[in-house]
Amino acid sequence: MAVPTGRQNWLSSGIFDLIVVGGGINGAGIARDAAQRGMSVALLEKNDWASGTTQAPTRLIHGGLRYLEYFEFGLVFESLQEREVLLRIAPHLVHPLPFIIPIYQHNKRGVWLVNLGMIVYDVLSFRKSVPHYRWLSRQRVLDLEPGLDVNGLRGGVLYYDGQVDFPERLCLENVLAARNAGATTSNYAEVIGFIGNEKSIEGVRVRETLSGKAYELRSRLVVNAAGPWADSITQLQRHDEPKRVFRSKGTHLVVPSFSSAPQHAIYIEAKSDHRPYFVVPWIGKFLIGTTDDPYSGDMDDVRPLEDEARYLLSEVNQVFPRAQLTTEDVEIAYAGVRALPMARGRSDTTASLSRRSFIYDHEKEEGVRGLISIIGGKLTAYRRLAQAVVDHAQRKVRIPNVKPCDTSREPLPGGNMPNLLTYLQAEVQPAVHRFDLQPQQVEHLIKLYGSRYKDVLALIEEKPELGVRLSKGAPDIAAQVAFAVEREMAQRLSDFFVRRSGMIHRELNDATVLATAKIFAEYLRWDEARTQREIETWQHERARLFTLQVS
Repeated sequence: MAVPTGRQNWLSSGIFDLIVVGGGINGAGIARDAAQRGMSVALLEKNDWASGTTQAPTRLIHGGLRYLEYFEFGLVFESLQEREVLLRIAPHLVHPLPFIIPIYQHNKRGVWLVNLGMIVYDVLSFRKSVPHYRWLSRQRVLDLEPGLDVNGLRGGVLYYDGQVDFPERLCLENVLAARNAGATTSNYAEVIGFIGNEKSIEGVRVRETLSGKAYELRSRLVVNAAGPWADSITQLQRHDEPKRVFRSKGTHLVVPSFSSAPQHAIYIEAKSDHRPYFVVPWIGKFLIGTTDDPYSGDMDDVRPLEDEARYLLSEVNQVFPRAQLTTEDVEIAYAGVRALPMARGRSDTTASLSRRSFIYDHEKEEGVRGLISIIGGKLTAYRRLAQAVVDHAQRKVRIPNVKPCDTSREPLPGGNMPNLLTYLQAEVQPAVHRFDLQPQQVEHLIKLYGSRYKDVLALIEEKPELGVRLSKGAPDIAAQVAFAVEREMAQRLSDFFVRRSGMIHRELNDATVLATAKIFAEYLRWDEARTQREIETWQHERARLFTLQVS
């Protein structure tokens, strides 16, 4: 088997073209783009892929309707075009979703303003694959969503955007695509310093967070794509480096279906402070969020708080009077931190801060060669940002024989299908009969892995015991665990439960955790003591990061 071109360049010189620091969606997208163009790339992440901001969004692929308020027309246009790209290159992960915006008399954004915004939104999303928006009368809104509060309701809007059920897997598939193109990818590999001096960066010092092993990697350019940790990375080079990232915390709640629950995603303005938020149908449950508040705490210990949950639930209960949701109804809560460009003047709010991203070139701005930092960014536009970063790197380092960018056309791993519905119709029944699975299980696998679901099921042919369910109440099977360890770089239980399978949002009892841990132990050669430590680590992480904490 021939060595991919980019990998071959590194093997011959001992120097990567790019080292990308940060394994969230932006870093993964940059690594994929660069590797597919033929560059030699190393992608490093101190924890697991997508374990930071990328695992904690509202799980939408959207243009950012509210950004129009701040005249961010370019950002909205770019995001809407990227929505179409993702629907095309990852049809198993990204799908259209209908939204309703109910408009009330007390809303800051009234009928005229919302209609104007939707007209602009439609214009900016020309050549789209989803339907155009429609204005709805008051009665039509109630026909579609009878659970809504009728008091003060003036009408509404129906429009379409996209949803990504598991952004963690979207990130992972970018990592896998980078790896398939020759990139070196290492999760649990923390950058602890730079090689070089105050005026020239020549590489990074790395410590493996699980083994403690330390080593050095050299490169022509280091790309700091650490998101809300970006300032911490630059401060490894110079302790007095100024902050460029404004950190905004967002908390989300997952609740079961409730009385008067909506049939569509609801995008609505909070009654107490006019902040927009969502109530979104998601994998048979409802996702409520998000908050948007400045954050200055520990970036490695971002917890969802009860006060934040009470704020969100209070707003939902006013819009859906029969819901009567309390914190006892919250099955899972999670919080993440967005990286926003720091405003020139100090700000105590985040609503008006731009969601744009930009490339900070340390050589141009400070005279420090060999380093660029990515400031800001949003999930929907990650691919376009990656393209801009790799274009910048190519011009800056003058890397020869670089191919044109093809990431808008090349499907992500598993995405090579015309559309999801057609693929499901063709694939589900044959797999049901061949592997003695339920249709629900095969459909679940296809929505997680796309066409790669066949690679998961191939493990059952080798070891039939991998065909058993991990839990009676969930469709997941043991083969997914083996696949996560063997093919998808899972090293901890949380990697599988949170970022490979999404099982944390389904039934996850002690028996399921133990069964999963035993498969990890078999493939990673854990002894009994190590297995028990990993179970305890997972239980602690789950209680700390996915349940509401006292404010």
